[in-house]
Amino acid sequence: MSGNLNNQAQYFLEEIFGKNHKYEVVDGYYGDYMDVWVEGAKDYEVKELHIEIGGWQPSRFQRECSTAGSQEVVSFDVIGAGSFFPSISPEEYDIDVDEWFSSKDYDCSYDEIWNELEAKVREWYENSDWMESELEYLEHGGREGCSFMLNLKPLPADTIEPHNVPKLDEINDFLKELKEIIDSHKKKTAKKGS
Repeated sequence: MSGNLNNQAQYFLEEIFGKNHKYEVVDGYYGDYMDVWVEGAKDYEVKELHIEIGGWQPSRFQRECSTAGSQEVVSFDVIGAGSFFPSISPEEYDIDVDEWFSSKDYDCSYDEIWNELEAKVREWYENSDWMESELEYLEHGGREGCSFMLNLKPLPADTIEPHNVPKLDEINDFLKELKEIIDSHKKKTAKKGS
């Protein structure tokens, strides 16, 4: 993207997700979708965004002045917020997952942690009448760990409007709650020399 387009994208993304972050559009088709990296994001924070734009309308300035010109987003079909978590499952498929899980010092099975994470995600938006969310687990090649994609999408017949999208800091706070769930299942080991 040229410098001017980068500035426009940064401004657009700041308006939706907050001004505390530097965003870089890495792929997309203008007016349809955008894949965005969040610079400087750490583990358990949103590292990438996938935005599918649902609808546009003439900008307020264009409507007030009856001129041709810019458009503004009025809705999104889905927003994916991706984060990297250290692995909570084995890379090999021919081993006993619960045995592997136990060897990694967790006090329960993989399924129990996954169910708890999914329940937390459902709880996050259970009081919303306009949005639902789901957690998607993706194996991450190269580095031991996985990507979690938090998918925010409208309920049927509704839309996600820009002012309703959670800010990136709010999503990051929620991801830290997911980390706390994982950490709470790590067995407490006695310190050597105690």
